[in-house]
Order: sequence, then structure tokens, then C-alpha cells
Amino acid sequence: MSLEDRHEEEDRSDSGLAKKHSKPVKKSSHSSGQGSRPGELPSPLPLERPSSDRKLDRNNETRSAGQALSDNQLRDVARTLGPKWEQAAFRLGLKTKDLNKIKAEQKDEFMQKRKMLLLWKCQRPPGEATAQDLLRGLEDLKDLPVETRQLLNEMIHGSVK
Repeated sequence: MSLEDRHEEEDRSDSGLAKKHSKPVKKSSHSSGQGSRPGELPSPLPLERPSSDRKLDRNNETRSAGQALSDNQLRDVARTLGPKWEQAAFRLGLKTKDLNKIKAEQKDEFMQKRKMLLLWKCQRPPGEATAQDLLRGLEDLKDLPVETRQLLNEMIHGSVK
């Protein structure tokens, strides 16, 4: 019998003994719950989050409703706002002094609308200048153009970037 054969035979006999004499190990309340035995250190915490958390993150990344509107998106919205854009500004929380300053700085009406939307975005808390937030702020506006509502809904549902 070779040395290697003897080691294999000893391994088999040791594993047989271990099975015959082993006792179930109770898990202590302070263990990690992953089959720890007395004298063993608890296994380290997992480095990755559970896959269900990763799925939530991925969904949030792809939802345009959860992302702040870009300057280009605000430009597109400004193009759709009608002549009653000042009412929209008030609905969004801007003040008369804000509008007066915008009108003094910008003579072109499109630029005034765009500047108004940029100011709205700057005044919002982080994460609250999304297409959904903008639409929510404008929802009650009676004269909101259909094109504006449609564009914001497309941005919310990911049809427009």
C-alpha cells in the first residue's frame, strides 16, 4: 500500500468517526446564523447587498421620474409652455420679484421661460426637481398646454430623454 493510499484510508476512517461521534451544535443568539460552532469566529458579514436591494437600485436608475431634469429637458419644457407661463411660475413657488428679475435680464420670452424653470430647479431640494415634481407642481394649472403635460409624462415614463 502506498503512502497516498494510506492517507486516503485514514481520511475516510476519520470522517466516519466524526460522523458517528458528532453532536448537533446549537446556534447561539450572538452567532451569525451560518452554522457557527463553539470556538469558531462568526462568519463575516456579506460584502454585497442582497439581490433584492440591487434590483431596487437598478429600477431607480432607469426611472426618469426619479432623476433631476437636465437643462436640456427644461429647455424642451420651456418650448411647450404657453403665454401663461407666469402663472406656472407662481404655481411652482416662484415670487413676483423672481419674475421681475428674470424679465429684466432676459427680453426673449422663451429665455424667460427657460430661466424660470432653471430657477425652480435650483430652489428645489436635492432629488426633488424631477419631471414628476414639475408635473405635480403644474397639475392644477387650468391653462397648462397639452404639449407640456404630454412631454412631462413622456419624461416620467422614459419615452423621452
